[in-house]
Amino acid sequence: PSEAAPSEAAPSEAAPSEAAPSEAETPAVQRPGGGRLGALATQTRAALQRARPLARPDRDVSGIARRLPRVAQGVESLAAPAQLARIPRMSQRELADLRQSWRRFGTRLDTWMTTLSEREASLDAALGELVGLRRAWRGIRDSTGASEAASVRHAQSLAALEQVRASVDALERERATVVGLEDRASALQFTVADVTDQIRAASSSARERVFLRDAPPLWQRLEPSSSRGASLAAQAAEGWAERTGQADVMLVEQGGALVGLFALLAALSLAFAALGGWRVLRAPTPEEGVADPLAARPFAAAGLVTLTLAPLLADEAPVLLYDVFFFVGLLPLARVLAMLAPPAARGLLPWTLAWLVGNHLEGMAFEGGGLRRALLLVECVAVLAVLAGWGRGAGRVGASAGERGLAFRAVRALAVASGLVAAAALGVNVLGFTGLAAVLMRGAGGSVHGALVLCGCATIAEAVIVRIARSPAGRWSRAIELHGELVQRRSIGLVRIGAALLWTWGTLEGFELSAALSEWANDVVSVEWRVGTLALSVGAVGLSLFILAVTVLLARIVRFVLEVDVLPRLALEPGIDGAISGLSRYVIVGIGLLLAMASLGIDASHIALVAGALGVGIGFGLQHLVANVIAGVVLMLERPVRLGDFIEVGALVGRVDRIGLRSSTVRGLDGAEVIVPNESLLSREVVNWTLSDRKRRVEVRVGVAYGTDLQRTLEVLRGVASANSEVLRGNVLFEGFGDSSLDFVLQFWAPDFAEAVRLKSVVGLQVHDALAGAGIEIPFPQRDVRVISMPLPADPSGG
Repeated sequence: PSEAAPSEAAPSEAAPSEAAPSEAETPAVQRPGGGRLGALATQTRAALQRARPLARPDRDVSGIARRLPRVAQGVESLAAPAQLARIPRMSQRELADLRQSWRRFGTRLDTWMTTLSEREASLDAALGELVGLRRAWRGIRDSTGASEAASVRHAQSLAALEQVRASVDALERERATVVGLEDRASALQFTVADVTDQIRAASSSARERVFLRDAPPLWQRLEPSSSRGASLAAQAAEGWAERTGQADVMLVEQGGALVGLFALLAALSLAFAALGGWRVLRAPTPEEGVADPLAARPFAAAGLVTLTLAPLLADEAPVLLYDVFFFVGLLPLARVLAMLAPPAARGLLPWTLAWLVGNHLEGMAFEGGGLRRALLLVECVAVLAVLAGWGRGAGRVGASAGERGLAFRAVRALAVASGLVAAAALGVNVLGFTGLAAVLMRGAGGSVHGALVLCGCATIAEAVIVRIARSPAGRWSRAIELHGELVQRRSIGLVRIGAALLWTWGTLEGFELSAALSEWANDVVSVEWRVGTLALSVGAVGLSLFILAVTVLLARIVRFVLEVDVLPRLALEPGIDGAISGLSRYVIVGIGLLLAMASLGIDASHIALVAGALGVGIGFGLQHLVANVIAGVVLMLERPVRLGDFIEVGALVGRVDRIGLRSSTVRGLDGAEVIVPNESLLSREVVNWTLSDRKRRVEVRVGVAYGTDLQRTLEVLRGVASANSEVLRGNVLFEGFGDSSLDFVLQFWAPDFAEAVRLKSVVGLQVHDALAGAGIEIPFPQRDVRVISMPLPADPSGG
């Protein structure tokens, strides 16, 4: 057996997988002595247990192996030379449909490559460990002799080598399968990337062909020559057959996305119906400009939002499915807009929807065909006729009736712009620029459709905000309860700004200006200049300013939410809420500054140099400023002085109104606001009258005449303290014998420091009245002056 073992292990040892870890590349496992043989056996058993699941076929890898041939077949069919030769001549719609197909392939291959790479990494790790253990056991096998103990070790090493060899072979077979799949998927990825680049170049070329004459002028020839068919009916039939030829495949591939859309529609319908049925504290008034489609048409609102989000949820769907979403979405859009449109513009709504249907059908026609040119002519003439009729009739009626609100002005502006675009499209179509006319009308239709959809969705979002804010459930939030109108205005403002930005970008995309605008923006933001060794660009500066603006806005929002809605609900000691909100703001601003500097290209070494320079400056001229800042942080964390405390710093006595990062504000008893550096509140002796509680002991001193009954006096003073309901606890002490009186002190506790002075005055007056009523005299100091006559000195002159 000892001679046969090397030959048994030889195939696995001599011919390792090409990319698998070799023994030379694997860290050596320490060869154990006789006492450590059990540890190596334990390590081997654990490694084999970890390797066995990896050696078995993986379900994900098996699924990839089963589906990869079908994907490869689809890629090869679409990448056939005849198909690739058609790409430069395709229209923008055909390119978009083809781009979606290749995008689906690319997404699927990327996911598979990630799974295969992770699987290969796990197999490599297990192989590396087993190869190292195999080398250790082979060393033990080669070093054993002929003794009985050595024979036992030799047999144990042979058994371990056989188990390790079997596991290594199984792992290498699994790894070979994974690597083979990776190679095939990687080759397909290169094909997908290459064809995607060709589609991108063809799309750019198609945009450049827009300004070329692609048909003779209308007065020379009504229908240009076309390879698509000899008649308009034939072109329409061919276009319909090509658009719907893959409908069954589309439904199968997008089944999950369609199920998700139906689930979203059901959830939104239930949510909007529930919101619409809530009884709000106050319904929105017409002057506030917020309609309520949730109460009137909740299911139409849910359908509009769902179909608007459908392209995002089914982002890899064919263009035909997007066409279905468009046409179906017009139904809930009409229902919602019927209640939003101003009265003077409601007559225009059916014509607008009919134009959108025709505009989309025109976009589905083939480029260069007579059908598309005819549809464009009919569309332009119809749009101009409808807008002219509306302008003469309902538009003037609405304007004369005083209906000049924002909605009417927006509709009129959109109608005027659409009319101008339609007139321009009609003119260029007559001249033979059919592609340019199609772009103009497609852009106008997309802009109008986007405006209507975003108007409906924004109104729905506003209604949701208003209903939640004015419902009893929304009033649970302190921010809404205290600042409900402000929260509503800011939220609605953000919704409208977002809708305006989306409409602007959609309009540019519809007129095929977004690509050119993106290129121009890239050229602008890439302009850079150097300041010393630091390279700054317009994009970096703009990004840093944007980060700072977002940081400031986020800090304000976080501070507002903490101070109004979060911290008041917590049982915190006075002053902790201010410290938490202040520190949160400083942390957010600090992080924003670091991100802004990083966006400018300032690396850690530059920041270290700046910090060093600041350190030198701090050591000389900014030490007091830094000391105050650090003291402010200590005050916020340790809180020896809190907001609302009455403190005494030297001759200053007052209430702490603000604790800032550098200084604090103390309002004195006379009402003056004193700015105190934070360092003074830590380095000097500070008397805090309200640190642990706000009670304060007050003393009222009084003297009575000699000969007064002392017990009677004590009873009268105790009666004064107990009779006053504002006094928490009182005590009377006899202090001693004064020069002209017997001295007593009435000590009591005031419930609040701010009331101590007033309460001392009230109790003092009560003591005077009580002593006077009891016939006890309050003496005043008396002095007896005795004049002793002295003999006059004799006059030396004898006079």
